[in-house]
Amino acid sequence: MTASLLTLDVKGAFDAVLPSRLIRRLREQGWPTNLVLWIASFATGRSVQIRLDGEIGPSIDIACGLPQGSPVSGILFMLYIAPLFCLGNPRNRFGYADDAANLAISTSLATNCEALSDSLQEALNWGAAEGITFAPDKYELLHFSRHKADQDLTCTPSHVSETASKALTVANALRSLGNTICGVKPHLLQQAVSACVLHKVYYGVETWWPGCTRPGSF
Repeated sequence: MTASLLTLDVKGAFDAVLPSRLIRRLREQGWPTNLVLWIASFATGRSVQIRLDGEIGPSIDIACGLPQGSPVSGILFMLYIAPLFCLGNPRNRFGYADDAANLAISTSLATNCEALSDSLQEALNWGAAEGITFAPDKYELLHFSRHKADQDLTCTPSHVSETASKALTVANALRSLGNTICGVKPHLLQQAVSACVLHKVYYGVETWWPGCTRPGSF
C-alpha cells in the first residue's frame, strides 16, 4: 500500500471570517444562545486606528475578520471552517488552526493523486462558496511508499519530480557552502542543514521506516 498526504493553508485565515456567517454557523452547530450572542458581540462592532510616528489616524470600522492575538479567535476560526472537514470522506480529512490535510491510501501513487485531486477540488469549490481561499504556494504533497517502482521518478507523478528537483537544488546549494576553499565554517553548514533539510527529512519518517522490531509490511 502507498499513502499520500496533501496539505493546504487557508489564505488570510482570521481576516477571512465573516461575522454574520460565523454566527449562523455556530447556531447550526448547536451552540447555546447566550454563547452565540457573546461571540456576536466579540466579532462585531470592531474598529482600528493606525499610529505612526506618534500620530494616531482616524478610527476605521472593520466589517470582517477576528482579532489577532486573542486566544478565542483561533477556536472560532476552527469552528468557522469545520464544514471543510466534513466534505467527501471525513475520515481522510484533518485540520489544525489554518492548516488542512487530505489523506489518500491505495495501491498506487497515481490512484492517490486522483483521489487527492478530487478532494482538493471539493475544498476549492467549498472555499469559493464560503469566501475562503487557499494559498497555492503553500500546498505540499507527501508520498509514503515502500515500492521500489515508486523510487523511479520517471514512473511517479510529475509533482514528485518537481519536489525531487527542489531537493537537488538545496543539495547543490549546501555543497557550494561546504566548499573547502571559499565555503562557510563547518558549524555554520551544520546549522544550514538542520534548518533546511533535517526537519523535512524526519517529518513522517516513522510511517515508512519499520524500525528494528516492527514488521516490514506497510
